[in-house]
Amino acid sequence: MKKQTKQLIVLLVVLAVCVAGYFAVTQILTRQQAQLEEQQHADDITILSGQIAQISVNAGWENGYTFTYSEEGGWSYTDPIFPVDQGAVDDLAELLVPLSPERVMQAAEPLASYGLDLPHYTVTATDEGGNVLSLLVGDANSNGDFYASLEGDSETIYSLDPALVQLLSKGLLDFMELPELPDLAEADLISVTLEAAGDDPVTITKETIPAETEGDSDTYVWYLDGTPVDQLAPSQDFLDSLAAQGEDPTDAATLLEDLLSALSRLRIDQCADYDDPGRSLLLGNGAQEGDPVPLTATVNYTADSDDGTGEPATLKIYLGGKWSEDDDYYVGMFDDDPAVYPIFYNMAEPMYCFAAAF
Repeated sequence: MKKQTKQLIVLLVVLAVCVAGYFAVTQILTRQQAQLEEQQHADDITILSGQIAQISVNAGWENGYTFTYSEEGGWSYTDPIFPVDQGAVDDLAELLVPLSPERVMQAAEPLASYGLDLPHYTVTATDEGGNVLSLLVGDANSNGDFYASLEGDSETIYSLDPALVQLLSKGLLDFMELPELPDLAEADLISVTLEAAGDDPVTITKETIPAETEGDSDTYVWYLDGTPVDQLAPSQDFLDSLAAQGEDPTDAATLLEDLLSALSRLRIDQCADYDDPGRSLLLGNGAQEGDPVPLTATVNYTADSDDGTGEPATLKIYLGGKWSEDDDYYVGMFDDDPAVYPIFYNMAEPMYCFAAAF
């Protein structure tokens, strides 16, 4: 019995030593972590604090931009027409407060060695307290980070995370809030009118044939001037133009399918210009004031409503020529929106083709 008691005491002592050692190690690790965090905080560029009131970015190859913050309206651009993507500017602001460099070091060479004599980006940010950060961003180093310095300080060099520089590389239009187009599925469409400049408009209307069996889908018949589209033939002039371009002939049913498919996937993912109320960018070089837009599409459809029954709505699409920066895109505008958007060819060309075919 005494032997068992001694063994138990030994085990308890060993356990106590282990527990004490565990807590000692934990405290050491906690202190080390706190020291690392304290050191990291000390290395932060802590000129700014709290809410940023203004951010200005200038890049060497384009005009700069400035965003201003207010509690009432959020971020705004100097031109009030510009619709600011609030989340995108928030992302930029959050990387500036605090600004945490990967490394802080003394400048060992002239600023030109770091690309800071002619910086790629100059960022000026002001917080609500009036503190100003003016950051110069130069070349990338061997780790993929970017050299930076504070304006007026040629002694200290910072190494920045590429995530910040990726945001700085965005142009103004990348900070624009893009509109969301309606869902134009065939079931929601009512009619489509395509009017090419100089030609009579072409209007197709839909008839819905309810499914005879519960669970089956409705079917649709599209009419042009009272005749089902799939019973029509494209004009000979249209077929001749396809042949002249080395393309195969097509039939009306295929043209209709392509048109409906194009409308169903109509999306915007970038902007070409945010302010062109005269639609001049759609007309191309040499256009005169009052010239018609190359193609106007009027799409009548049923939009979602609060009561779930749907309500009639209309989307106007204005299509121009090819976007000069990429032949795979056309330029387009929507409703009364003054912005011009690149429209991918597989969304734009089916509208042009259907209008030209009939």
